[in-house]
Amino acid sequence: MTIINYARTRQSYTSQYLGVHLNQSGKWSARIRVNGKRIELGRFDSEEEAARNYNNAAILHHGVFATVNILQSEPRKETREGL
Repeated sequence: MTIINYARTRQSYTSQYLGVHLNQSGKWSARIRVNGKRIELGRFDSEEEAARNYNNAAILHHGVFATVNILQSEPRKETREGL
């Protein structure tokens, strides 16, 4: 007797960026939580575009306490003080 498991396997729709995930439609979505409420920021063609929108919303709503994504396409700005 063969047992067939019909349970759906959940695909990973996660992103490397905070507040970004991939929809089943193939678009990247960004969302943020403010005061316990989830705010949908929109759907975007690229993962990095969604991450930029998340960063803007995080700074707008959380100010200096915002946790933002470091995008791979942007060069890192390193300072060398004391040299």
